[in-house]
Amino acid sequence: MKSRLKTVKSWFKEIFGKKKGLGKDFLAMFRKIRSRSQKFVYHYEGWLHRWPLITKIGTNAVIIGISDPLSQYLERQRTKDKRQRKPFNFRRTFKMILGYSLIHAPVFHLWYKVYLDRRFPDKKMITVFKKLFVESLTIAPAYNVVFMTYSVTFDNHGEWNTRKIKSKLQQDFWPLMKTAWSVVPISQFINFRFVAPRYRVGYMALAGVVWGILFSHFINKEVIELIKHK
Repeated sequence: MKSRLKTVKSWFKEIFGKKKGLGKDFLAMFRKIRSRSQKFVYHYEGWLHRWPLITKIGTNAVIIGISDPLSQYLERQRTKDKRQRKPFNFRRTFKMILGYSLIHAPVFHLWYKVYLDRRFPDKKMITVFKKLFVESLTIAPAYNVVFMTYSVTFDNHGEWNTRKIKSKLQQDFWPLMKTAWSVVPISQFINFRFVAPRYRVGYMALAGVVWGILFSHFINKEVIELIKHK
């Protein structure tokens, strides 16, 4: 037993020791990661200054490009019968990336820059709640309508179908809004209260990873069912 303890102790010394072993390697690796992260943040700030919209489009595309595969993975894990698990849908991920790039990023970039931050410039608590209230009742519903319409049209191979779009909105608009109202305001409170305006869309994308998983699952699951049971 004592020999085993000595072996474990020597192993820890080898890994985390100050003079020898992997301890220095871990420390060097951590410093390198921190240095590269700082450089990335520096470059990212420059991109936001030079090309704000393009940078935000790229940021949102990357975030939803992470969220949708995670959403698909969780959907597969929830299916107990492995034979019924669907293969990874690359077309669905492409649809979400395209939608976030062409709809999400430009809409909210203009929303914050042109209207909301000018209309409510300070960060007082009452102003934060005003922003949340205005956004929840204006841009959020409009955005969800537009994205649902886009999603149905994309899944219908680009053909406009008023009946399917109307059915989709009647069936899923309010459930989606209720879900959004229960998740998004907390994230947006932090967004409005603490995040600088030029980082706002990027923060919303990062904080929206979890929401992106829910949103992607909600949108795509319902669209598939709607088309199957037409």
